[in-house]
Amino acid sequence: MDVRLMTRQQVVAALPALALWIGAGVVWGQPTTEAPAVTTPAGTASTDAPVDKYEAQRIAGDDAYRDGDYDKAITTLSLLLAELPNDHVALYLRGSARVELGTNKQDAAMIREGIADARAAITELSKTDEGLNADYYLPYLYGMSQLAAVENRKEHAEQAIKIAQQVLGRTGIEDFQKANLYYQKALLHTQLNQINEAGFALQSAIDKDPEHLAAHVALCDMFARNNSPEDAKAQFDRSIALLPEEPLLYNNRGMFLQSVGRKSEAVADFDKALQLNPELVAAWTNRGFTRLQAAEAVAAEADLNKSIELDATQHVPWSLRASARLQQGKMDAALADFRKVIEMQPNMPSAHYDLGFALFFNKDYAKASESFNEAVRLNPSMLFLEPWRYTSMVFAGQQEEAAKVFAPIAEKKVEDRVWFDILTLYVMGKLEDSEVLMAVKNTDPAGRNAQMCEAYYFIGLRTASRKDAEGAKAFFEQALATNAIPLSAYRGAQYALQKFSKGE
Repeated sequence: MDVRLMTRQQVVAALPALALWIGAGVVWGQPTTEAPAVTTPAGTASTDAPVDKYEAQRIAGDDAYRDGDYDKAITTLSLLLAELPNDHVALYLRGSARVELGTNKQDAAMIREGIADARAAITELSKTDEGLNADYYLPYLYGMSQLAAVENRKEHAEQAIKIAQQVLGRTGIEDFQKANLYYQKALLHTQLNQINEAGFALQSAIDKDPEHLAAHVALCDMFARNNSPEDAKAQFDRSIALLPEEPLLYNNRGMFLQSVGRKSEAVADFDKALQLNPELVAAWTNRGFTRLQAAEAVAAEADLNKSIELDATQHVPWSLRASARLQQGKMDAALADFRKVIEMQPNMPSAHYDLGFALFFNKDYAKASESFNEAVRLNPSMLFLEPWRYTSMVFAGQQEEAAKVFAPIAEKKVEDRVWFDILTLYVMGKLEDSEVLMAVKNTDPAGRNAQMCEAYYFIGLRTASRKDAEGAKAFFEQALATNAIPLSAYRGAQYALQKFSKGE
């Protein structure tokens, strides 16, 4: 993500953290840049003309920055600055790299160094005949917004907003530069939770440059988070009308539509995004997720295969493909994918409990218990795992230990019990089928369906343990009838019925 100068066909500036909705499995697309060979603050690209040593270093630093190798960019530009400490171009470029690296590492000291470089670049440029270049303020403004977040000090953002407003009031600034400044100002307002002011700044950026993709993406996201679905959809439509060939906007509108249950329209948007850019990884992932939610596991797996083929370093499509394979009964392949996610994200609790669920469904209860326990070690607040942990321990022959571990739940007062306490008490044999069903009290339809799905699944497990296969099948079918597709209980019922159909 480039916090520096971009032409109006390109995009300035890192977006706020929108990238991933891990719980939902979908991916917000973000603007990327297709930079020219070299971009200096004056906006000139490299030519075939010979360059001196210092220009070569600027070019090398710029190239490293655009490749995302910020350490190399900083090292290269520092060598130049050791000889030419007042080189405003090198200060500008190094400041950009330091801000990016500091943001990635959440390193306040590094961000501060980047801000200092940006300020020095502005000062040194003012001593030359070139005078003002509004683009030099971009790494400073972005650095201040990120410093405000890292240090949790709103005064950084407040100070930078004043600077942005001062620069915007100067003469001689082109509209596309004003658009970039307004965009950075919006990020600063966002740090202060000034939603209306941020929205106004983003709209001002679009007014100055209707093709400012980052502003469109951020404004659509803001509407999706803070406005009604109808208003959010209208903003996506307005942005797409201005940029009808931009695949990122179709991807993000598709993700929004999926989130409000309009799955067929979402798939159509992902189709359009991929028609415009067949290598847009986020669209492959999101279409795969949407198809998985629609129980189209074969088509989902195909989309996720393509996503992984294009970028095997992202863990979300591996996890989604594992679920798609599990939905098809491909247990060995699903387990391999879940283990790959743990390899990529060893400290992510969901990676461990997803593997635990798959092992549980495959009746490898001892290993399932180990995975659930590791997830809880990483995040002790995950109460929804309690009935699964107890059941896996009992099925693994650890009934006495399970009784000790979960004794505090049995000792809770009735009025203090939450839903997952009730499920755990049920699998402990302390409640009957009718009691757990009567305990479903969630007034939200989706929440009620989720609780019913879990109740029917665990009742089905108990019924199966009594050697009543037909009765268990009926409960598993009732679990699926809730259509609570994202739930592990739903996947468990689905897998159990597949086993029944194969006579296993």
